[in-house]
Amino acid sequence: MSRDRFEYPFYIQAVYSGICTAGFLAPFSLIWYPYQWMVAYYCLILFLGLGLRPIIERLRLIEISHHLLSKPFEKRRAREAMLREVKARHDAHAISHRHRHKLSDELPPNW
Repeated sequence: MSRDRFEYPFYIQAVYSGICTAGFLAPFSLIWYPYQWMVAYYCLILFLGLGLRPIIERLRLIEISHHLLSKPFEKRRAREAMLREVKARHDAHAISHRHRHKLSDELPPNW
């Protein structure tokens, strides 16, 4: 995805393709629903296909959403990095002190 142009993720493109494919079956639904539903459905498809991207680009909604959604992920990533560092220091400390058993002078010889 380039910085200047917004592109939909793959799963959004797949859902839109499914909606468009279902649009071919919409005339058959006239048996159960009035034709206004079909007109509204086709208007929704046109809006999603042609009108939503310019609105997202003009209002810069993608940048706002990245800013709002990235803060919690950054906090979690920083916390996980801090916990990894603490665990690494703890493991290094444990390894360095594992074989440092100083025996007491009060113990009998060859203890």
